[in-house]
Amino acid sequence: MRKNNILIISVLSCIIILGFYIWRFSPFLPHINRNNDGSFTYENITYAEYTEDDFIEKFSYLERGKKVAIINKQGKFPKCTVYEAKGDNSNNTLIVHEEVIMSIDTYYHQLK
Repeated sequence: MRKNNILIISVLSCIIILGFYIWRFSPFLPHINRNNDGSFTYENITYAEYTEDDFIEKFSYLERGKKVAIINKQGKFPKCTVYEAKGDNSNNTLIVHEEVIMSIDTYYHQLK
């Protein structure tokens, strides 16, 4: 009976760890790299970080939508997750959630 419990706990632990890995690092999502200038290209559109002073007025109402990609750092674990923005006038805006600093979102919009 004791060996069965250990086996069940081991299998459940493996399933939980695998599930967490798939949920967190999403191997089925596209992995993209930053360009040298800090922008990144996703689905043939180049996005740059928004750095103007009207940051809060422009993006404070937006929410994170669907997770669409992960930004890689040259062969290391993913550091950023890319989300579609949800809300009015959210076209051409992506929200990048920094994994290292868990509470900061950076807003990227399409370069013209």
